[in-house]
Amino acid sequence: MSIVLDVAIGVVFLFSLLALLVTTVQELIATAFGWRSSNLYNAIESMLKGTFNPPAATEGEQTKAAAAKPAAPLDLVTQLYQHPLITNLVRCPSKLKDGLAKLEGRPNIRELSSVVRKNLPSYIPSKTFAIALFDILRGPNAGGTSATELLKGAYSSIESVNDPDLKRVLSLFVEKATATGEQLEKQLDRIRDGVEEWFNDRMARASGWYKRRAQIASIIIAGIVVVVFNADTIHVATRLWKDRALRDSVVATAAAFKPAEGAAGSSGAQEQLEKLKAQSDAILNAGFPIGWTWVGSSLCARLAEPDPASTAAFPSTTEAQCWDASAGDRALLVIGWLITALACCLGANFWFDVLGKALQLRGSGPKISPSSGELEKKT
Repeated sequence: MSIVLDVAIGVVFLFSLLALLVTTVQELIATAFGWRSSNLYNAIESMLKGTFNPPAATEGEQTKAAAAKPAAPLDLVTQLYQHPLITNLVRCPSKLKDGLAKLEGRPNIRELSSVVRKNLPSYIPSKTFAIALFDILRGPNAGGTSATELLKGAYSSIESVNDPDLKRVLSLFVEKATATGEQLEKQLDRIRDGVEEWFNDRMARASGWYKRRAQIASIIIAGIVVVVFNADTIHVATRLWKDRALRDSVVATAAAFKPAEGAAGSSGAQEQLEKLKAQSDAILNAGFPIGWTWVGSSLCARLAEPDPASTAAFPSTTEAQCWDASAGDRALLVIGWLITALACCLGANFWFDVLGKALQLRGSGPKISPSSGELEKKT
């Protein structure tokens, strides 16, 4: 029973390290290409599909605007991302404003330059979205900021929206709030709460879209990582079962291993690259029978091992112990790759939880002496 548990710990430890590496690679790619910010932009762009006509200028500003050209309908998405509350969430607000200002009409995420895409916020609080949206709809010439004036101007602001679906949604929030007969301040809170709930529902859907995209990316990355490391689950489990010294070494490494703190997505690209290198070194130094080796002029997978009694270092001079194997061995290699790749897609957190429980189970059970192979007596 102890041997089975130790083999399971070794295999789960391999899955944990590889899954952690896959997650780091995925986060590095997502950061480089701005997947989260692009996903958020697409979600908001689908919400605010229309344009709006800016409200008419006040009497004091009509003289100044007389000589100017008539105000053209403005894209809500562009105006939202140029709002100070939103630009405050990005690292370089000026680059975001300048990039959006150069675009005419409703910009699609593909039309944005790489500089603008990288400066898009990856997260917008629902309260910030609601306040910024109503501030845009009120226009730059709003006369006041009190709850009464905001509520009185709600209907006229919504009427400026050209998209019928968006106009209908916002009108429903206002009508629902005003129908309660409560004080104006509470009615305004209800309108804002409705917009926030509408935004949160959309973000929940956007989160599902991102997770599906990330899952597809994880499968592809896991397949590449498994082949690069030649991580064959069947071969690793067989070697751990037969080699007690290897099994004890891997279990000891698993018990002492501590993953890096902090989520991969919370660090910058340079930190993720350093973490990627450290994780790769951890996999290679854990003692697993994985990897590739050169035999002559051919790159070979370790399908078989040399005689344990032999003192010669692996690989031996015979190519039959590497890639020159039977079709059955090659089929087992591919199956082992598939098992490892699918296991990596479950995520590092899942496998580290399983590893922790397995180590606790092993620590609570009877211990076997590594020298004699017999049960140790409690003192």
